[in-house]
Amino acid sequence: MLFLGMLISTLEISPGRAPIIDSLDNSGHTEYLIGTTALSMGWYAWSIPISLKIKNYRVFLGSYSIISATGFFLPYFLTQNTPISKATASYTLEGGLIGIVHGLLLSTLLTDNNSPSAILTYTNISSLSEAYTLFYVSKKYNFSMGEGDMSTFIGWVGMLNGIAYPYMLSKIFKININKKIYAFTTLSFSLAGQYLGYLFSKARSYTRGDVLIMLGSTFYGIFLPATFLFSLDSKIESLNTLFLISGSYAGLYIGDYLVKNKEFSTFDGTMVLLGQSGGALLATGITYMLFPHNIKLNLYSSLIGQTVGFAGIYYLALQNKNRTDQVETLSISSLKKSFSIPIFNISLQFK
Repeated sequence: MLFLGMLISTLEISPGRAPIIDSLDNSGHTEYLIGTTALSMGWYAWSIPISLKIKNYRVFLGSYSIISATGFFLPYFLTQNTPISKATASYTLEGGLIGIVHGLLLSTLLTDNNSPSAILTYTNISSLSEAYTLFYVSKKYNFSMGEGDMSTFIGWVGMLNGIAYPYMLSKIFKININKKIYAFTTLSFSLAGQYLGYLFSKARSYTRGDVLIMLGSTFYGIFLPATFLFSLDSKIESLNTLFLISGSYAGLYIGDYLVKNKEFSTFDGTMVLLGQSGGALLATGITYMLFPHNIKLNLYSSLIGQTVGFAGIYYLALQNKNRTDQVETLSISSLKKSFSIPIFNISLQFK
């Protein structure tokens, strides 16, 4: 696919790139096999028989079981002597998932056949090819967790923009846009977003925790204008879409600022995201019990809950990270001052 070709070509012209993770790192092998098995059982095991137009009930169930098992045994034996990092495992699964969506878009763009077998054929080919390609690329070039996550995250953001922009233009110029154009812009923006996310991760280091926090801030950036537009009962759809797009960019920018040079752990990023979600649910639940018919008030309470939850847990995560960094700095400093290696009665002192 276009993105994959661009990515590989970019990597090929910079062979001197220093590896980010240990090429012998096998910490993600279990996660990788769990992911391939889950993807097979949850998607391929039923989508492949449908794409092959298998209608016999007995053959269909038998195929489901065989394909599910293949999702474990085939990757297991193929990678038995191959170290797989957590980054490679994660990136492979993300490629398989986003490849399903890309396949749906390709089927809309390239064919008028709307039968389930035709659509699922595209999704299966796209999903398998993207999963394999991202496995190969991340393994060969030692991708970090942040590189894969950032690429996938911006790819999803691009996909949303690929839907929003033609919709906004259709409302401004009062024209009907063909579904193939929607498919083309959505697919193009998604692939461009994946490549842009990769470039972001090359320009500055990101961790999975950083990306999770940016995900939360981007969602908040969309939810904030959506709440106000709904409360104002705005009917100008093109303007509404513009505000939502602008909100997503603002949220992404703020999130990027909040994680700059922080390198939050996966735990911290997850806690911030859960704090945002939990705050929204708690505030909405209380408000709904008191004012069940006031939708606008419930939206505002959800917005406030998100704000408090995100900001509060982010502050705690930042404080915890600062304390951890201080302890590590003091430990290293103390080690350098006190540790020496005697060699032939000569003490080499680290300073």
